[in-house]
Amino acid sequence: MSPNVLPAIRFAWWNVNNFAHYDASRAGQERWPLEPPAYAEKCARVDAALQHLVATQAPDVLGLGEITATAAEELRNRALSGYELIFPDAAPGAQFQVAVFHRLARVH
Repeated sequence: MSPNVLPAIRFAWWNVNNFAHYDASRAGQERWPLEPPAYAEKCARVDAALQHLVATQAPDVLGLGEITATAAEELRNRALSGYELIFPDAAPGAQFQVAVFHRLARVH
């Protein structure tokens, strides 16, 4: 690599729009899935899209908006095991937040 060329970082952002885990005590509330199959369906759609992204153009940093901490942790365990998860600015008492995943190691 030339000394004048900085390494690139691949970044992706996606507002996953009300991606809440299933919580029986919140079922039916605005933004929360009514039943487990509704959550499973959203997980399947998000997982498929992210697995395709990682397989074709794996981002070094991935930001997801409007997601609960539990949904983000479950997503990492299912589809993003090579990434670490952080919540950079979780507002006190906020259920939906920004989740940031970053790759543990770059593979070329």
